[in-house]
Amino acid sequence: MASKRRSVVILEKLTKIFNGKIAVDQNSYEIEEGAIFGLLGPNGAGKTTTIRLLAGVLKPSSGDAEIYGFRLSRDVNAIRSIVGVLPENRALYDRLTAQENLEFYGRLYGLKPPALNERVENLLSFLGLQDVKDTFVGKFSMGMRQKVALARSLIHQPKLLLLDEPTSNLDPVMSAKLKEYIKELSEKLGTTILISSHHLAEIESICSKIAIINNGRVISVGEITDLKKKIWGYREFEVQLLEFNPDFKRIIENVKDIIDVRYSDNKIFYRCVEAERVNPSLIKALVQADAKILSIKESERTLEDLYMKLIRGE
Repeated sequence: MASKRRSVVILEKLTKIFNGKIAVDQNSYEIEEGAIFGLLGPNGAGKTTTIRLLAGVLKPSSGDAEIYGFRLSRDVNAIRSIVGVLPENRALYDRLTAQENLEFYGRLYGLKPPALNERVENLLSFLGLQDVKDTFVGKFSMGMRQKVALARSLIHQPKLLLLDEPTSNLDPVMSAKLKEYIKELSEKLGTTILISSHHLAEIESICSKIAIINNGRVISVGEITDLKKKIWGYREFEVQLLEFNPDFKRIIENVKDIIDVRYSDNKIFYRCVEAERVNPSLIKALVQADAKILSIKESERTLEDLYMKLIRGE
């Protein structure tokens, strides 16, 4: 059994209040080292404020957080040195070129030639910016600015990377490339990554653990698969038959612990809690009744289903 990775980001009743309005409300959860963690919620839920708190840009109103052993309440400069941030506003200098922006931020983090030059070249190459590295950022499209901002967040090889809507304004090819790079940072370098995004399918494809936040407060946190089981408590399956016989209904509905059975053409839909026991019993009963089974598959609940259930109660 693989050993559990240590938690390197620990929120402890982290709270931020602006002019009497609670933006982040006593949130507590942990992120393990090397994890890709998704932070989800509607606009105004507190996602960006959470990122700014963890980046050391904002001071908590109460509560605290620990990041790689450093405390927000006392070690904010140390935290800033090991955290990379892709902020919502991208934070670039329009009158500097792409290369100059990266060199400037690299120097702020203490990088010097030749290491600085090598790091800048690698990032420009990866993000397809080599041909425009001498162009002023103010002339770039939103997508191109996004690439430069991402490179800036990676310039000092941070231990914790905070990404606020990282694929917004990127074309599908660049989005796919970015997801692969994020996975590589996690798997090969052990970088811990927190992603805030509205793209639920994207989060589901790259994150194993998430927190869903609404009105400033985390309403659910955990592994995506575990949260689905917790919310619904059952699994859904679809059986495709070569031909459906009405006599099969009695046989199917006599299978112990099978629930909510539905029929459509030559398909059978049902739910169960203990699939490992129910499915073999169902298959055995159908085979004994001379049913020709073409396939059996699970109807997978998506992260969007989970999100809508928790946020809207749908």
